[in-house]
Amino acid sequence: MLTFVPLEAVWPGRVDYSRQKPKSEVASGYTRFAEGDVIVPKITPTFEADRSTVVAGMPTRIGTGTTELHVIRPSAAVDARYVNYLVSSRMFLHGGEAEMIGVAGQKRVPDAWLRNCPVPVGSVGEQRAIADFLDQETARIDALVAAKRRMIELLWEQWQACLNDQIGTRSGLKLKHLLSAPLAYGVLVPRHDPDGVPMLRIMDLRSGEVDLATVSRIPQDLVAGVPTDDCPSRRPHRLRSRDSRPGLQ
Repeated sequence: MLTFVPLEAVWPGRVDYSRQKPKSEVASGYTRFAEGDVIVPKITPTFEADRSTVVAGMPTRIGTGTTELHVIRPSAAVDARYVNYLVSSRMFLHGGEAEMIGVAGQKRVPDAWLRNCPVPVGSVGEQRAIADFLDQETARIDALVAAKRRMIELLWEQWQACLNDQIGTRSGLKLKHLLSAPLAYGVLVPRHDPDGVPMLRIMDLRSGEVDLATVSRIPQDLVAGVPTDDCPSRRPHRLRSRDSRPGLQ
């Protein structure tokens, strides 16, 4: 059995090695790699997303995977971690993106560009020192990001607890009795008017806010001309300051 790695299993700093296939099934048509190799996705948008990584901790001696991977096998004069940081650099990513070939959505970094890409290389000792420093900084930043995310989770839980404590246990009227107009649904495809009435779309809704500076606007006469009495189901939702609608928080 050989470790099998599809493109979706390759992420910065980690690879999912859980899949395995018989050697006979992957004897041809797949990319081979080994422990210590640097694998670089070649296809857009995975390449630009910087999903290169060093092969480490693979359960089998040889691995095989998608043909959408470039494999860099460092020599004894090159530190694999240093190479991995090189292929994650802005210089490398922007250079590869500019040299991609193929149609939109299927562009790939060509082998020839990868082989001939100029990179700064010092002694092995210098490479290891740089890689050690970047490892430490990356770990520090990752820890800060994780702590920030945990803080946001705790604040959200606290807000939910306060909300439930204040209104979650109260009984009251049905929501429809609090509305000044019935809920309605309609389809409107208006022309744009920069001085018209703001028209909210789903993409304009953000948690806790609505940014009216970026929304589309429709002419006043179009809003006034939509039937409201004989066809209430096509009535547009008219919002005023501090109004609330389901889906808005």
